[in-house]
Amino acid sequence: RNKYSGSHYYYRTIFNEVERPEYGYCIHRAAILAKSLNYSRISIIELGVAKGSGLMSIEKHIDNIKREIDIEFDVFGFGLEVGLPKPEDYQDMPFKWWEGGYEMDAESLKKKLKYTKLVLGDVKETSKSFFSNYPDAAPIGAVFFDLDYYSSTRDSFELFRNHEHYLPRVFCVFDDILGTNEFIGELKAIKDFNDAHPKKKFAKPYGLFAERQQVWNEKIFTFHDFDHQQYNDPTYQVDTL
Repeated sequence: RNKYSGSHYYYRTIFNEVERPEYGYCIHRAAILAKSLNYSRISIIELGVAKGSGLMSIEKHIDNIKREIDIEFDVFGFGLEVGLPKPEDYQDMPFKWWEGGYEMDAESLKKKLKYTKLVLGDVKETSKSFFSNYPDAAPIGAVFFDLDYYSSTRDSFELFRNHEHYLPRVFCVFDDILGTNEFIGELKAIKDFNDAHPKKKFAKPYGLFAERQQVWNEKIFTFHDFDHQQYNDPTYQVDTL
């Protein structure tokens, strides 16, 4: 029996009554999955911070979700203070994204955030060193990808190297897939990862909100680790695939 099926905040997200409903939806799903599997704390990650509006939205969602679900959160924002790095090649879509775009004022942003930790540096390095630098970070429940480039998104998938660092299913938003295809950008990174990993997949939850289709529904994927020790454990039915 799903004791969260009547969640007020869940319905606020799917009916677009909150800022960045896709963020709220994924955090809410992650919290319910975590509670199903007896986790008391999970990590929420945003990759690509820029001015920090996404992180501030995450904190607002968490404050609301914690009123309904008894769970704690760690929040981490990955970003480069100097903005986007130099594109590697056409796959990074340099016709749309440019070196130095979306720079971050880290010191100013820290003053606006209540509990988010900023992970500064090139994601190619920070995604590899994250768990050694933050050994007490809770398992990842949701990730918001806003890195723009194919190469940066590809490199960020290092976060999914070891299954003890995340839930068996991780709720994801890929912000920059609209109007692209599987040969460039984030969709190309997803395809390459899926092709290289037989037991780990980023997959679309087909039929998501079929009667309430919103543009942001297209951005949602779920990361599956089929070898995760808890992948087959029973969960509340609200856990979206």
